[in-house]
Amino acid sequence: MDPADGLAATPDEVRSAVETLTKPQLAKLSLYARARITALWRRAEGRDQDDLLQEALAATLCGKRHWYKGRVDFVGHLIGAMRSIASAWAEKFDQGAPYLESELSTTNEQGEPVNPVSNVSDSTPTVERALDAQHELATIQAMFKNDSNVILVMEGLREGMTGPEMQAQLGLSEKDYNAALKRMRRILRSKASSGRAV
Repeated sequence: MDPADGLAATPDEVRSAVETLTKPQLAKLSLYARARITALWRRAEGRDQDDLLQEALAATLCGKRHWYKGRVDFVGHLIGAMRSIASAWAEKFDQGAPYLESELSTTNEQGEPVNPVSNVSDSTPTVERALDAQHELATIQAMFKNDSNVILVMEGLREGMTGPEMQAQLGLSEKDYNAALKRMRRILRSKASSGRAV
C-alpha cells in the first residue's frame, strides 16, 4: 500500500477540491443526498438534501471528516460522508415522535399544497396510503444504501431521466450505469420472487 494513502488532504487541498466541483459532480452529489433524505424519511427530522450535502462539506472543511486523497476521489469522499451523517441522524431519531402536519402534506394536480387531514373525503390517496408508499420507497432505497451508483440510478429514474441523461449529468460511464441497473433489477427480482415484502 502506498504510504500516501494514509495521508489526509490539507485544508488548502480540500478548499481547492470544493471550489473545483463541476456541475455534473454537484448534480451527482445532490441526487445522492436526495436519495438518502428520502430513505431517512421521518428520521431526517425536516432536514433536506441541501442540509445533508452542506453538513458533509462543512465537516470536511473544518477537519471533522478527513479526505484521504490516495483512497478515494473528493466526490466519493462526500458520498461516504453523507452516508455516515445520514446513518447518525437515523440512529438519533426518536421512533415515538408524533407525525408533524408537514409530513402529511401533499400537493394537488395544480401543484398547490393540500393537507390530507383536512381533506379526508377527497379522492386523493389516504394519509395511510401515502405513508405506506413513502415507507416502501425508503425501504427499497435502504436495501441499496451502500451502493451509491444504484441509488443515483434509482433517483434518476424517479426524476424521469433517460440512461444517456443520467450518464451525462451524473458522470456515470455506460458500463457503470448498466451494471447498477442490472444489480438493482437482480436484487428487486430476488426479493419479489422470495415472497418477502420489499
